[in-house]
Amino acid sequence: MKRIGLIVLAMVAIAFFVTPVCVAQSSSLVTINGYVYSGALPMGGAKVQIYSWDGKNMGNTPLKTVTTKDSSPGVGSFTFTNVPYDSSKTFNYVVMASKNDGTAYALVHIVPPETSTETAKAEPIYLDLAMDSWVTDLTGTVQSGNLLANAIGIQKANVTIYERNQTDGSVLPGIKASAVTDSNGKFEVKNLPYGLYEAVVTANVNNNNYIEKVDFTTYQQETHINAIMSQIMLATPTPTPAAKPSGSGGGLFGIPGFEAVLALVALSGTALFLRKR
Repeated sequence: MKRIGLIVLAMVAIAFFVTPVCVAQSSSLVTINGYVYSGALPMGGAKVQIYSWDGKNMGNTPLKTVTTKDSSPGVGSFTFTNVPYDSSKTFNYVVMASKNDGTAYALVHIVPPETSTETAKAEPIYLDLAMDSWVTDLTGTVQSGNLLANAIGIQKANVTIYERNQTDGSVLPGIKASAVTDSNGKFEVKNLPYGLYEAVVTANVNNNNYIEKVDFTTYQQETHINAIMSQIMLATPTPTPAAKPSGSGGGLFGIPGFEAVLALVALSGTALFLRKR
């Protein structure tokens, strides 16, 4: 009987401690904010719905439905509050916006907290009913390691993009896309499917080879990344002053301001002559 009593007490204790854990897990909630556009115009009155996402497919039934604001301030904006999330999954939900004949989709990207004092947050979503969905237009800049204000774009850098596993973040074999930076260090890759990626940037500067890696996530129709080549320090070019035309601004006999000196002497002589008279 004593053993049975101890077992019952142990079960009660386990139930007492397990319940708060379950409550804490169920209280992992985020707020999802976003805007709906059509081209450059914010779209008020658009229907926005959130669906579950299993990693490959969206659910059949919307979990919540809201309508974008149709008056200022915040025309075209929408909000989903108290949305639970599973921190073990990269993407939990799909957001679909529609109005008239336009439809756009985005995955919900939730950034988990890095410290105990932080909370998880959902990245803002921008949906354009005039653009293709499920793919992103990726733009990026490759810069030198100078302070951001003095950073210089690195031209002719090679950008190779690899897909990453959504479960453990490991880099998958095979090149997904590639690009070369222009004279300002900018590059562009169109129609990159939503997912996790790593950009490997290689640059040859002053006959030295450098490499930088940037992990990023694409979950909506436009994405921008910056790759800072921390080992490359390029001097900010100093503007060269324009050469002055020959004989202009140099003064008589090439002495700057010589005419002004002659004018002062002439005025002084005139004043002295008039005073003597």
